Amino acid sequence: MNYEDYPHEIVHIETNRTIGEYENYAQAYAAYEKLGTGNNGMTDHAIAVIMVYDKETRTYLPKNQEKSNA
Repeated sequence: MNYEDYPHEIVHIETNRTIGEYENYAQAYAAYEKLGTGNNGMTDHAIAVIMVYDKETRTYLPKNQEKSNA
């Protein structure tokens, strides 16, 4: 599976606060574009794959990734 298909989030760079969670990269980017270029806009935020810690493999994996694909 392509990373663009995993859930993504928009995060404020300085505060590390999650602004929103989206089903995939395309939806996250569409929301990211709506932030605009002004103060607290696109340059103050980042898009990232949502990662979760897997105790079994002792590593972070993309959210919703099946262990058989790890």
